[in-house]
Amino acid sequence: MREKDAQQQYRINGYCVCGRKNGFAPNPDYCSLYCLKFMTEPAEGYKRKTHYECWQGTGTFAQNPVHPKLDCNCEWCGDSYKLKYGLAGANKSYCGTVCMREATQGMRSKDKSKRRGNIAQMVRIMRVLRYHKTKMSANDISNHIQKWFRCNCSSASVSNILRYLCGKDIVNKYQNNTGPTTYRIQNQYTPLKQLFD
Repeated sequence: MREKDAQQQYRINGYCVCGRKNGFAPNPDYCSLYCLKFMTEPAEGYKRKTHYECWQGTGTFAQNPVHPKLDCNCEWCGDSYKLKYGLAGANKSYCGTVCMREATQGMRSKDKSKRRGNIAQMVRIMRVLRYHKTKMSANDISNHIQKWFRCNCSSASVSNILRYLCGKDIVNKYQNNTGPTTYRIQNQYTPLKQLFD
């Protein structure tokens, strides 16, 4: 089922399709990363049939069973982990605390060996670019970072980091004579840890 169809068929204004209040920052129509994937991504072995369509009505007496765990890839190392439905863990982006700490370390890390620049901000920029899969200006990226991650981030600081990422051939830069310079990620699937090592 396409996302548009799911929204029209199951949507109640202000609520996710699961019944909880929506508010997942990258896609406000859903309450969590789990529900976004569950309702829109094809299930294993299918081209279009979603996890939801494979799950609904398959329990005893045509009731819906317990929500299945979904296979996801860690944003940092790329390893597989299970995404669970529920209040805790439905927005999990990393396979464990080690990856989460490495991906969110900043310039003020006490460990001198980890002071490789603001890794956390680079990861945020890459996650925004990977989610949208399109060309974006530094201002657009900055606005998304402030909204998604609730942290201060100016377009100037984003531009400085993007300049570094372009130099490393991680991001492509597109000059525009009639508008702002835009950027697009080169590799959509390589684990971020490999790109920043």
